[in-house]
Amino acid sequence: MIHTLLMWTAIAALTGLLAIVHRKRMIRAFDGAIVATTQAVLIGLCFATIPDPPPELATGLLTMAL
Repeated sequence: MIHTLLMWTAIAALTGLLAIVHRKRMIRAFDGAIVATTQAVLIGLCFATIPDPPPELATGLLTMAL
């Protein structure tokens, strides 16, 4: 009886830990997607508004995106 209770307690703790780790990973992935989308939009706006950007500007924007 006690063995089973300890086993279920350990499983519950592990499941809770896995949920916390999964939540942290999903938050990081969401943050990365937001940053990448923002960079793509800003680079697109820059290239759309400046027909022929100087090479330094283009290189700087693309370097920041990486």
